[in-house]
Amino acid sequence: MRILLLSDGVPGHVNQAKGLIQHLSEIVYEANIQIDEKVITLKYRWMRILLRVILNNELVRLYFIIRFAYGNPGINGTYDLIISAGGNTSFLNAELAKNLNIHNIFIGSLRKLKASLFTVVMTLEPVNVGNNIIMPFAPCLTTLKSTREAAKNYFGKDEDEKIWLMIIGGNGARCEYTEDDWQLIADAMKYFSEQFNIKWLLTTSRRTGLENEKLLKTKIPSDILEAAVWYNHHPEKVMQAFLGRASLVFCTVDSMSMLTESISSCSQTIAILPGKHHMTKRYMNALDNLKSEQLLSLINIEDLKTSINTDCMYLYNNALMKDKVSQSYQVLAEELRKYPLFPGE
Repeated sequence: MRILLLSDGVPGHVNQAKGLIQHLSEIVYEANIQIDEKVITLKYRWMRILLRVILNNELVRLYFIIRFAYGNPGINGTYDLIISAGGNTSFLNAELAKNLNIHNIFIGSLRKLKASLFTVVMTLEPVNVGNNIIMPFAPCLTTLKSTREAAKNYFGKDEDEKIWLMIIGGNGARCEYTEDDWQLIADAMKYFSEQFNIKWLLTTSRRTGLENEKLLKTKIPSDILEAAVWYNHHPEKVMQAFLGRASLVFCTVDSMSMLTESISSCSQTIAILPGKHHMTKRYMNALDNLKSEQLLSLINIEDLKTSINTDCMYLYNNALMKDKVSQSYQVLAEELRKYPLFPGE
């Protein structure tokens, strides 16, 4: 079976699409699936309203305008299914599915596109259409197995209950971090290290920024760190290895992709809310849903230091987390099986 993956080049979106394909091949259909990834760019974003009108009203004679908006990408071949994630891929996804007469899956917000343009629309919260699959969390390539293997390759060993992980992002998703926030994170890390006799893994991200990393370096003692990647000083992709090594994960809330990777690794995850944020209702609903499913804990940064004590440590049970993640993927698989995604179905 051959799948066309339309990629907008955004790592989080691509990871979701590839994670879904992995899920289809391993859990849903147990089939050998070939992926043909095409990187596309919506060159004329000002045309979005026009593209929406063309697709919603099925103005087939004007479909060439959609290809034009993407710079006329040369997409040829025979495919069984189209998958894409991210709003900038939605128009071409819908147009190609119509022209090639095949099924398609879109992961993300419809933004006033008709749901009927897609076989399945996958979102983190309901959009009140019949072909909507509500995901407990977005699929990704990260799994318990992949992180344990990565940890063994990187460290020579995998999970250790005395190793915790701090994943630090930065301003994004309408979150704003101040020097006081960085100080609260550093203080909590020092406190937990002393209180529970643990060492830390730490990784920042592109959005942390060079200046904030310099500040954090002065606040977090190096002797409490087993390993650290200061991404803007020296970028290194260590997320899988660090997730496979740590028994407990703290992650700032500004990146749903980082949170999803942590959850998918079957790690107990604590999401940290900054002191100043104006997150959209949709984003907060997604966080609240993860919290209600007990897939993460949501902690205000000023309460971080008191978020864990010896009385509640038994709650952080990665075996329980493994069951929850497995159940979530099984529910997703059952929903996907309801749709005719491949020829002959």
